[in-house]
Amino acid sequence: MILPNLDFGGAQRSFCSLANALVAVHTVTVCVFNTSLGVAYTLKPQIVNLDIPGGENLLSKGRLFIRRCSALGQLKKDLKIDTTISYLEGANYVNALTGHDRKILSVRGSKYYDDNINGFMGFMRRSVFMPVVYRRADYIVALNNGISKELTERIGIDSEKVGVIRNFYQLEHIQALALKPLGEMFDILHDRPYLIYAGRLAVGKGLKSIIDSFKILKKNHPGLLMVFVGDGPIKHDLVEHAISVRCKVYIHGVHSKSQMNDAEILFLGYQVNPYQFIEKARMLIIASTSEGGPNILIESIICNTLVVSTDCPYGPSEYLAPELKGKPIKEVTVGRHGILLPLLGKSRYQAGLLQWCDVISEYLDDEERRKVILDRARQFIVKQSPDLILDNWQRII
Repeated sequence: MILPNLDFGGAQRSFCSLANALVAVHTVTVCVFNTSLGVAYTLKPQIVNLDIPGGENLLSKGRLFIRRCSALGQLKKDLKIDTTISYLEGANYVNALTGHDRKILSVRGSKYYDDNINGFMGFMRRSVFMPVVYRRADYIVALNNGISKELTERIGIDSEKVGVIRNFYQLEHIQALALKPLGEMFDILHDRPYLIYAGRLAVGKGLKSIIDSFKILKKNHPGLLMVFVGDGPIKHDLVEHAISVRCKVYIHGVHSKSQMNDAEILFLGYQVNPYQFIEKARMLIIASTSEGGPNILIESIICNTLVVSTDCPYGPSEYLAPELKGKPIKEVTVGRHGILLPLLGKSRYQAGLLQWCDVISEYLDDEERRKVILDRARQFIVKQSPDLILDNWQRII
């Protein structure tokens, strides 16, 4: 099993969960291109670090890509690998181009709605690299139906070689972590209602719009807090934005506890156990412009916390409102398992925010209405059991 790195991320977490499950029935080796950002998750299989970085410009990227292919090809030969599963685009390329083993690629996000795939290189990736390289795979696992449709209809992969397998979750483990006490440091979160975002602080997550909507909500809910759990490259920008809209900010590890008690927006950074923060929140907010199958969405339902998410391509709608069958929404929609928000257009940004705030406010203090949705959502969660998902992987391996 290969992926570029083992740092903090949803794909990495899902990868490690699958690797740890497969060791019960297979001899598994995990290969990463480098661990310069550390190893965030515990792994049972042996880890082989190729220690080859990604490159800083087009020339170095090409040279180091060839090195990765050479090193992985030799590793497959030395270990007599039968099947290789790869996660994320860079690993998928290297996997598909090396060795004579069975190659399974995991595609976890849209290639047409990802803000990071743009310009000339984005065009080349979608129009040349992916169609050519992905056809060399024996099988491609899409994380949801939307991604599967994109692979077959837009990138041109044979539908016989594409299937959908969702992430699997250790329900009892997550529920046990969610019930752990927060401790005295965060006792303010026991006393005040709060919304939460948990995940990477990165471009494409719509995090400034979460802050903007929170600022509006504060007018009618003066005791409300906004909590960000996670870290990432735009953390400084988010803090600056929060300050610019005149919200009092607390940054864990920088400010004192007394400053936390006066704050309105809390940046708690990376937390080993995010579930204990999610479980006590009124709602989890996702405002992404594109998603594959956000782990935190399902994990929040497991924690008994209502999810409010933008109807971005492709994941949230399939989980929160399967009755829509992927049909995009034009206005706020209360689905069977959660609430969908329309994406914010530049011309109607403020009007869109007001729509968001109306429905969030409506459910914020109404525990009974949240419970009705969550009861339906938990029935859906049963279908994500580890045994069922693992059986699906076993069939294609």
